[in-house]
Amino acid sequence: MADTAPVRGFLDFVVGSLLSHPGDAQIDEVDGDKNTRFELSVHDEDLAYLNADEGRVGQAIATMVDACAYKHRLRAELVIGSDEDAEDDLDDDDDDDDEEVGYDDEDDD
Repeated sequence: MADTAPVRGFLDFVVGSLLSHPGDAQIDEVDGDKNTRFELSVHDEDLAYLNADEGRVGQAIATMVDACAYKHRLRAELVIGSDEDAEDDLDDDDDDDDEEVGYDDEDDD
C-alpha cells in the first residue's frame, strides 16, 4: 500500500496541538482497497471539544487530513471516537456479523 507516513505525521501534529489530553490520543490505520481510514480515539473531554458546535472542529481536522492526503496522492478518511468507543467496538465485533436489518417477510392477516 502507499506510504501514509506524511498524513500520519500531520495528524499527529494537529492532534498534539489542539487536544487537552494529547497523550491519551491513539491513531490506528486501517488499509482498505482504495483508501486508508485513520481511526482517532481521544479522551472524553477532547471528544466533547471536537463535537462542539455541530462537530465543526472535528470536521475541520478531517478536511485537513483529506487535503494532506490529496497532496500526497492518497485517499484517506478520518473517524473520530472516544477511548470507550474503541473498547466497545472490540467487545461488539463478534455480534455485528450475526445481525440483519430488514423487514419480516410474513404477512399479517
